[in-house]
Amino acid sequence: MLSTVMDKMSIVAASGLRSRLEALDVLANNLANSATSGYKADNELYGTYAGEAAEAMQGGMTSSLPDIRSRWTNFQQGTLELTGNPQDVAISGEGFFTVKSPTGLMYTRDGHMKVAKDGSLTNSDGYPMVDASGKTITLAGAQAFEISNDGQVRQGGQPVGQLTVVQFPKPEALEKTGYSYFKANEASGKPTPATDADVHQGKIEASNVAPAESAVRLVSLMRQAEFLQRAITMGADMGKRAIEEVGRVGS
Repeated sequence: MLSTVMDKMSIVAASGLRSRLEALDVLANNLANSATSGYKADNELYGTYAGEAAEAMQGGMTSSLPDIRSRWTNFQQGTLELTGNPQDVAISGEGFFTVKSPTGLMYTRDGHMKVAKDGSLTNSDGYPMVDASGKTITLAGAQAFEISNDGQVRQGGQPVGQLTVVQFPKPEALEKTGYSYFKANEASGKPTPATDADVHQGKIEASNVAPAESAVRLVSLMRQAEFLQRAITMGADMGKRAIEEVGRVGS
């Protein structure tokens, strides 16, 4: 019976340790991207499960073990930082810029842009910024251009394109790709023009990761992991001693 209790304690501690290690991976990734423009922090969704390994061997009782069910993205807006660079844009409010990647349309809050050699307006990764019809926005030569709050791109006083800013019925269901890109799916719904979004030229949206808060949580998770590791070691030591004691009684 003592061995059963110790086994149960070790199983619960091991499950808790695994969830803390997964949480550390998520937190470490957030901290690594605290300076990535438009990055949205990930968080863990905790739950419990009861499986064969969680079944207590006393009285048919069942134990629930801690588990990270999934991750969710915090879409809270980051600080809009003034850069003074006309090729930087940021969204105030809900919405995403639309870019055309080799694998299809993707959506991002990162507004770092550049003008390619052929005059097309792209993001920092070279993906074209597209208008509502899916066409690439093309500028004439190296002339200056202006972007209004509704995303209209003008050059020489003439409109040359419109940055597409969209929103989704369920943004929490978007599939995160890379550091600051998202892909739409059936769960997220189809994109529609953003109704509560202003585009600001010469600004960029910073990551919404709070480094100080994340550092405090990092210390807390590491302490929890250390405590659970000790519990596992303690359970193993108690099991070893119990076996030794049984051996002595039997002899």
